[in-house]
Amino acid sequence: SALHREASALRARSQDLEHLEERAVTFQAKLDAADERAISLAASLARSDQAAEERSVEASTLLEEVKEAEATASALGEEAKSTAALFRAAESRAHRAEEARARAEEATARTVAQADKHHHDASKHDRCGR
Repeated sequence: SALHREASALRARSQDLEHLEERAVTFQAKLDAADERAISLAASLARSDQAAEERSVEASTLLEEVKEAEATASALGEEAKSTAALFRAAESRAHRAEEARARAEEATARTVAQADKHHHDASKHDRCGR
């Protein structure tokens, strides 16, 4: 009868609606899981961005430290050159002083020798003159 067919059709539609509700619940669960993954991924990206920013700051700091170290090394190099030049000048003065001392000793030895010769000659003259 028409009533039976309508009741049967309503049951079929009811079952279709239940099936659609189940699919809607499953779909909502999948959407919720996707939302959670998106939130987790966004947080992970934010942490990665923060870590990258921290590494960038560290790299900048290290670069500054390297520049300072290079400047210090350069200054030390200049200081070493200056010190080496002073040392060479001092060595040169010491060498000239040593040469002057040697010449003074030679002159002193010659003077002493001449004085001895004069003294010897004078003694000889005194002995001969008597």
